[in-house]
Amino acid sequence: MDNARPTTDPRRLSTALLLVACLLGVVLPLSACGGNSSPDTRPSVHEIADSLTTGPLAEQLGLAATGAPTSTFTCIAQKLEGSELSDGALQAMVDADDSFQPSDADQKALTDLPSQIATCVSP
Repeated sequence: MDNARPTTDPRRLSTALLLVACLLGVVLPLSACGGNSSPDTRPSVHEIADSLTTGPLAEQLGLAATGAPTSTFTCIAQKLEGSELSDGALQAMVDADDSFQPSDADQKALTDLPSQIATCVSP
């Protein structure tokens, strides 16, 4: 029986894993910060993707260095925008606001994000 797995470019997989680790490094620590953010509206997929590619979040994490394609960042932005995170939590991420204090609901929503985001970078 042939148990061979599909061939995956190790550099692409490493980049994908680095991207997820970087993003979760910002998302998950939200639960340890102070302050509050209350935007009037939920950030759009476009705003979130921009932050991941060229905005404050990209600068803070050096995400451009991952070499991930724009489609990966767009997918991650779609997962984040469609998540149960509050508008304030998403805005804090877009702004790379390390003073944001998440609600209990935000903390619960964070538990689902790693597996959802991982689908964006799966080879």
